[in-house]
Formats: sequence, C-alpha cells, structure tokens
Amino acid sequence: MGTLYPLFRYLFPSKKAGAVKAVSVTIPLGEVAIGESRFFKFKGKPAILIRLNQQKVVALSAVCTHLGCIVKYSESEKILKCPCHGAKFDITGKVLAGPAPKPLPTFASRIEGDKAIVGDA
Repeated sequence: MGTLYPLFRYLFPSKKAGAVKAVSVTIPLGEVAIGESRFFKFKGKPAILIRLNQQKVVALSAVCTHLGCIVKYSESEKILKCPCHGAKFDITGKVLAGPAPKPLPTFASRIEGDKAIVGDA
C-alpha cells in the first residue's frame, strides 16, 4: 500500500502543491514601433518580440540553436541573424541558412489593447 501513494501522486498531481502557474510577459506597444523588435526575458532566457503590424506580434527565443549566441533582428531584411556564425532565421523561427540545426522556439503572443502579451496568461 505504501508504494501506491507515490505512484498515485505521480499520475494525478495535486493542483495546489507544486502546480505550474501560467507565465506571461506584458510589453507596452509604445516600446515597439511597427517593424521593430525588442528584447526581453521569458522564462529566464533571452527572447525577442517583433511587431509586424498594428494587430500582430511574434515572439521567439533569441538564443541561436547552433551555439547559443543571441540573434539580432534585421528590420530591412525582416530576418533574424546570428552574429557569431551567420545562421539566419525567418520571423517564424525557421532556419534559412546554417549552421543552426533547429529552428528558434516560438512563444504564443498577441496584442490586447495597447500591450503585447507573450505566454500563457
């Protein structure tokens, strides 16, 4: 009977103790002009928000999947570039040029009123 309790707690975790709460970041739209980007921390790691137009933003990890350098957004080319080894990514995170082995992770993002919200809440 004593071995069943840990198994039960593993299969059916409590909603109270140790529950994962929603994580979100709010960024005032006044800080990000249309066509520009802004760096921020998301879940403790560098991320980048790109404002595409009046109603749409995208949020991605700013950490290159090659060796962990911080990517930069090129407003003129509308791509993300790694300054270390030349990897390039589109605004959906897809690899356009190597040596990055994987796309940049993306995060849920939306505009609500005069704010961009990244994350779960």
